[in-house]
Amino acid sequence: MLSGGGAKGMAHLGVIQALEENNIPIDYVAGTSIGAIVGGMYAMGLSPLEMLEIFKSQEFSYWQTGEIQDDYVYSYKRKNPTPDIFSIKFSVKDSLIVQPRLPTNAIDPVQMNIAFMTLFSQATAASGGCFDNLFVPFRCIASDVYNKQAVILNSGNLGDAVRASMTFPFVFRPIEIDSLLLFDGGIYDNFPINTMKSDFAPDYIIGVSVTANPRRPNVRSLMSLMENMVIHRTDYSVDLNEGILIDFQLDNIRLLEFNKAEELFKLGYDKTIKKIDQIKEQVNRRITQEELNARRAEYRATFPELKFKNIKVTGVNAEQQRYISRSFQEGHEFISLEQFRRNYFKLLADNRISEIRPHAVFDKENGYFNLILDVFLEENFIFSVGGNVSSSVSSQAFFGFNYQVLKSVGLDFDLNLQFGQVYDAVQLTSTVDFPSPNLPFYLRLTGNIQRFNYFQDDRMFFESSSTVSAIKEEKFAKFDVGFPISIKSKIEMGAGYGFLQDRYFQTQSALANNNRDESRYSLFGMHVRYLINTLNDKQYPNKGTFCNITGQLVVGDERFISSTNSTDNMNRNIAWWQASGKIERYCHITHNFTLGIMGNAVWSERPLSSNYSASILQAPLFTPTPHSKYIFNEAFAANQFMAVGIKPIYIITRQLSVRTEFYGFMPVRPIERRSDTEFGYGNYFSSFEYIAEAALVFRFPFLAVGIFVNNYSQPARNWNAGFNIGYLIFNRRFLE
Repeated sequence: MLSGGGAKGMAHLGVIQALEENNIPIDYVAGTSIGAIVGGMYAMGLSPLEMLEIFKSQEFSYWQTGEIQDDYVYSYKRKNPTPDIFSIKFSVKDSLIVQPRLPTNAIDPVQMNIAFMTLFSQATAASGGCFDNLFVPFRCIASDVYNKQAVILNSGNLGDAVRASMTFPFVFRPIEIDSLLLFDGGIYDNFPINTMKSDFAPDYIIGVSVTANPRRPNVRSLMSLMENMVIHRTDYSVDLNEGILIDFQLDNIRLLEFNKAEELFKLGYDKTIKKIDQIKEQVNRRITQEELNARRAEYRATFPELKFKNIKVTGVNAEQQRYISRSFQEGHEFISLEQFRRNYFKLLADNRISEIRPHAVFDKENGYFNLILDVFLEENFIFSVGGNVSSSVSSQAFFGFNYQVLKSVGLDFDLNLQFGQVYDAVQLTSTVDFPSPNLPFYLRLTGNIQRFNYFQDDRMFFESSSTVSAIKEEKFAKFDVGFPISIKSKIEMGAGYGFLQDRYFQTQSALANNNRDESRYSLFGMHVRYLINTLNDKQYPNKGTFCNITGQLVVGDERFISSTNSTDNMNRNIAWWQASGKIERYCHITHNFTLGIMGNAVWSERPLSSNYSASILQAPLFTPTPHSKYIFNEAFAANQFMAVGIKPIYIITRQLSVRTEFYGFMPVRPIERRSDTEFGYGNYFSSFEYIAEAALVFRFPFLAVGIFVNNYSQPARNWNAGFNIGYLIFNRRFLE
């Protein structure tokens, strides 16, 4: 009989191992929460050492974090990142009622749903859905919070039963079984001794408790407050005439501290060995390890192969079922487990789908599983708030409004607004997704109005400069069609028209007199882009790959308007092509150390403009860090350049890391100012610049905080320090 207790339940494994090594038979098992997970695995024929390997595996870390493996990140469905921090999702039921929905769980169930199905479905099939027919008869406890009572689960889907028993409120999303919304069994019965007695009436009970009743709540600990609010007191005792209690005091182990599995396994093993003689005196029957292993092998040989034939989609209407089925089905007679995993994560990459709970239902007559996909859709409306709070001029406010609907095609309408001293933007995007088992594709129309204000300097706090040295404005519309090449990559191609305007000072005297010249560009462009994006964070990634290879052809006209002498005005037609490539990859070196590498190259045949300022403002920029994105540093602008970077990252905890970054930048031919009126290309590879930065990064579930110091090679002695709270992410530009 196994209590709940989160990661402390790894001690259960050591207890079972000690009993098996000493030939003590285990005829029945009952558990709550982590006790239900361990008990359920044992009941389906897994040994304690096999279970320990599961809990130590990388796959298990995905269960408890909801993180998706790099191999299953579906880049095709990933939207361009935005600086949102918090979202409220809501639906409009009628013209008067708006129903907002806030997050109900801290951990995304995407990994847990698939893991519990793949782990327990074969045992459910072999037992016929009766937990008495498992390798060891099994019971687990869940909680019906509506009727405020414990629920004993003794039949049905084994994975659902275990999942319900360990669903701690606000950490995991509840599950519905037989119209009951069920939570963690530890709320009402964290030590199911009464269930063990009533259902099995064993001769001798071995109870294992790895937790205790909640202590007086700590006002500074959210988990402590939640435990005291929801968990009822439990009697953790076993009558001496009925059995023995093996209990542990593990107050120093946190709920999800599964990285201490081996240490806890040994604690459980050692404490049980100390009591093994006492147990042997009361339990006369023995079963050898050889006999037990033979029984396990015989039972697990009855498991049918986990492959799927028919797919049934529930929880959505007929049009939505067609969309999901077309996205999932590949035209094969059977779907293997690997095909299922790949398509499962593809579907969940769709922002319109909130959750998919898969169930494998065995067809005895035909010998295969039918796949039931219980689909939960996101709300139609999403309101997002975000931006960046900075120690410099780069503080931004972001508001996003999204309407999305799923029919036989997927529809999205996004309105994003940004406001700040450096950047203002309004962007409207409309996307139509067409599903297909062979080649899905989307059509996207984007309209964008944005302005960049580049300040003369970037000082901290109240010393921020009020002088804007250059203003770049863009108004454009683009039409794109995109389709996947593989699970990680896609191709996007399209065309657009834009009106670009730069206002700038060409000389110090012009700045003193506030005389800004203007360059205006009316441009039509066509582009094709190859894209991979499996990064795990939109601003401070430490895992995954990013690749963007873009080719563009641009034609249009350029107009120069002088602020002082109209005879200098100029109007001409221009045309050019350009190609760019950026790759960024993070390599896991050790448990705490990750190395990021980056390469960036641009080749543009764009002709130089009528003056130096116009030419440098329209040249491609190298901006690898958040700080470099909101300043205009002429030393890192060129029509053709190559750049490389290295990013050693020391990960202190999951939330805290130290990032160091060093970038080298080399223009093929730098654009040089020779005098107030003369400029041109310099010699090939005649300059080299660098950016060096170190940052302490705090990553919270919805927010990132970075405290940084950096140095640029140009201008001389260019040191900067500051902080960013949130995300500094701008919309794509017309020319990328």
